[in-house]
Amino acid sequence: MPRAGQVKPPVEERLSDRIALGVLTRAFPAELVDEVVAETGRVEQRSRLLPARVTVYFVLACATRRGVFE
Repeated sequence: MPRAGQVKPPVEERLSDRIALGVLTRAFPAELVDEVVAETGRVEQRSRLLPARVTVYFVLACATRRGVFE
């Protein structure tokens, strides 16, 4: 709830609000992500809770948000 006198800025539609994980997996199929991870030599040495492929999709999703890496 806004404080008294506080004006909420107008909501600006962001690209990231319209992108779902399904869009990323269609644009970057799992096989392609696995191939790139293997080519860079960053394949997991052990099975973890957050596999390399999921990490790549997370970074791609973050990159769609304006100002994340600035």
